[in-house]
Amino acid sequence: MTYTNQGKLSNTSQTYIINCAFWDACYAKAEKLCSNGYSLVDKSASLPYSLEVSCK
Repeated sequence: MTYTNQGKLSNTSQTYIINCAFWDACYAKAEKLCSNGYSLVDKSASLPYSLEVSCK
């Protein structure tokens, strides 16, 4: 059996939902939360903006 990592989050990664008034603030918060970087899980374009990120 082969296992692929594609599209699956590992159990150890933490996911955060960040709300903000503008995109730069969202990305800045994500960078602070995830010191090793993050990947974008989902993003909402309606106000207030929100990002769902998963720390690497």
